[in-house]
Amino acid sequence: MVIAASKPELAERVVLNDIGPEINFAAPQEADQGPGLLEQEFRNVSEALECYKRTYRPVETLPDDVAIELVRNSTRLTDNGLFRWKTDPRVQAVAPANPSTPTPGLWPLFEAVKAPILVIRGAESEALLPSTVSKMCSRHPATTAVEVPGVGHTPWLSEPEAMAALHGFLSLT
Repeated sequence: MVIAASKPELAERVVLNDIGPEINFAAPQEADQGPGLLEQEFRNVSEALECYKRTYRPVETLPDDVAIELVRNSTRLTDNGLFRWKTDPRVQAVAPANPSTPTPGLWPLFEAVKAPILVIRGAESEALLPSTVSKMCSRHPATTAVEVPGVGHTPWLSEPEAMAALHGFLSLT
């Protein structure tokens, strides 16, 4: 959104993968139990997966092989031989202090995008709410949206619904 709004000549089309001008920051379920999610360390991928299932409910709906691969791709091995999440801690610094407060100031940026926009939303996502997608479509007339069933935040974009939407959207002439 930032690049497309500030440098419109660089963006012919914009794809937003389960993200938008309002982000619903749900409070972690284990917020008061030990270290923060990013500081947690795990002896193995299975231990990290169990933590992920407790703190991020949509992971429970994934097939085991998919969930394990997701955790493998989301963790790194530290110097002390333990696994830790790869997520950049600076990303959480932009989260509002009150999780129920939407991210401020991004609607004007979204509305400034001149290019067509495709929004892909995971049907189980708690980050991008259906009401936000509806607002996006009404505030930017060149916005289309697709929802990927059985997926949370964020779709991998390899799901049939996502692939079909991407193929159609990116092959427009």
